[in-house]
Amino acid sequence: MSTVNLSLSNKLRELRISHGYTQKYLGNYLNITRQGYAHYEKGGRTPDNQTLLQLASLYALSIDELINNNFIPSMLHEDATYSTNDRVNPENSKTRNIVQPNNSNEKVLLENFRQLTPNSQLDVLEYVKYRVYKGQKQ
Repeated sequence: MSTVNLSLSNKLRELRISHGYTQKYLGNYLNITRQGYAHYEKGGRTPDNQTLLQLASLYALSIDELINNNFIPSMLHEDATYSTNDRVNPENSKTRNIVQPNNSNEKVLLENFRQLTPNSQLDVLEYVKYRVYKGQKQ
């Protein structure tokens, strides 16, 4: 798979396009104008910490993965599957930095999760952790 070393502005554009989002969608998601978001992709403005957190959450990346000039895939593979080992050691993964659902339920969950605000996403994550914990005790 070919990869490219990207600046933050180029990485934001690449991620947006690869996920099928518009600048308008990202502007709405971040509670800014489309033009405001476009400045991030053009390198005219740098997102603040809260915005970086929101973008990292949307793309299921760590902030470090988002802001570093590390390689990201230039092509997405439809048959990619997510493994926690891929996130721990991305060098072993063919689908580095990409989360793909394993089934239709995961796909619906991920699509809806990405539409939530960062605070709501944290609430959902806490609920899931609670359910996993309860399941382990039974």
